[in-house]
Amino acid sequence: MAKFNETKKATLVENYSGTKAYQKSNELELVTILLTSFIDDQFYRNGNDTINRISKCLESVDPIFAAKAAIFARNEFGMRSVTHVLAAELAKYTSGKSWAKEFYNKIVHRPDDMLEIVSFYFNKGNKSLPNSMKKGFAKAFQRFDGYQLAKYKNADKSVSLVDLVNMVHPKPIAKNGYVSVNASEYSKKTGKVIPTSAETIEINSLDALVNGFLKSEGTWEAELSNAGQMTSDESQKAELKNKVWKDLISTKKIGYFAALRNLRNVIEQSPESVDLICSFITDQNSIKKSLVFPFRYMTAAEEVSKIGNSLSRKVNAALEQAIEISCSNVPKFDGETCVIFDRSGSMNSMGSHGSIPTKVGSVFAAILAKVNNADLVLFGTDARYENYNTTDSVKTLSENFSRINLGNTKFQKFFELLNKKYDRLIILSDGEANGQLRASQTYLSQYRNKYNCDPWVYNFDLAGYPTVQFNGGKVINLAGFSEKVFNLMKAAEEDQNVLINNIRNTVEL
Repeated sequence: MAKFNETKKATLVENYSGTKAYQKSNELELVTILLTSFIDDQFYRNGNDTINRISKCLESVDPIFAAKAAIFARNEFGMRSVTHVLAAELAKYTSGKSWAKEFYNKIVHRPDDMLEIVSFYFNKGNKSLPNSMKKGFAKAFQRFDGYQLAKYKNADKSVSLVDLVNMVHPKPIAKNGYVSVNASEYSKKTGKVIPTSAETIEINSLDALVNGFLKSEGTWEAELSNAGQMTSDESQKAELKNKVWKDLISTKKIGYFAALRNLRNVIEQSPESVDLICSFITDQNSIKKSLVFPFRYMTAAEEVSKIGNSLSRKVNAALEQAIEISCSNVPKFDGETCVIFDRSGSMNSMGSHGSIPTKVGSVFAAILAKVNNADLVLFGTDARYENYNTTDSVKTLSENFSRINLGNTKFQKFFELLNKKYDRLIILSDGEANGQLRASQTYLSQYRNKYNCDPWVYNFDLAGYPTVQFNGGKVINLAGFSEKVFNLMKAAEEDQNVLINNIRNTVEL
């Protein structure tokens, strides 16, 4: 036993709402922001405040860990804007780092990721890209074919894909694909002499992009737009759009998330395609590859329900099935589990993506409770056990839980309510306790003493604020909007620091 080198104690500070809480480590705060932020306004801070917190964390976090966390958030959890911010902010810490080039390659999931990172970087007053970013992006370009380059060329934006090609000078390779162009037009535009008498020549898609020969005709957006422009006759236009939708869905030219966002359009413009799209959105492989957050199904259902006919009901049934499939990796725990869901007002903060903490929390509370036949507690100013039917769908349970609003965030109330010994408490909250006299850790200690138990406490963070309510002992900190967080839960009781360790040990740079 160490006599002098004691375990570092967590620091008690005031949280945003003025109650005592524990300061997160810089690593944990950075990761929870990356897994829970769309750089939207939240109840306790705005988007700019979040960006400032990222910058502050980077002052103290090992840059390679920050880079790994960003890759994990982007490619495993599907987080976009927040990883763009971190990638741009991290540039000042990557000079001379051997891993930096590979980071800027791996952080790119789609071509427009590069554009967003560069735009943010320039908006911060930087004038030129660092070499590591140039080299990483140049390598990333080699993963994209002509379809992807055309889809995300963003010619009307302040930084277009052509601009970026001219900045980073990627080397064209066969995987980029080739485009057939008129030989004389190409020669005239580029000044290159074409040693052939052929009317057309094949050029690399990157070359076609830079010289204006790469068109967006193959994208689903372009096909729908063309269908709407081919005739002024409304009935013919409707028939053309109907045919385009059928083709897009049957060939899966439309991406999974785009399909979810266009369910209402399909119902209204191509009723014949409803069965096709229901089959698509319930396809297990498509779901697992999509990086779509489970709460997106709820958002889609809200939009579809506005139609209110037999087709919309069929689509909503498919959405119920899809959400169950997406969350099929939920762990089933031994012993007694209590799922505790924060229904206070701050969980309903509205950004451009809606009340995300409530949407995510309600889905996760429903699926965790249902799979584990767990007790469920809703809390705010007060707390109550919520009876529910395990045969109800996750969608139905989530909708029911979302409708309840219980005022302030008093963690003490659910501890006072708990009426038996539990093996684990899974708390889904934005973590901002208020209106209570003592720190939440005190009420946890009182509960432990009352029932002579020592439960695992899953502190499930839905907002990424700088503090946590619980510390030490059997406390597990998790965060994220993706169902992939459930994979971490499966290992959490063997490794309490599973979130940080998983990033550190599994992301390669």
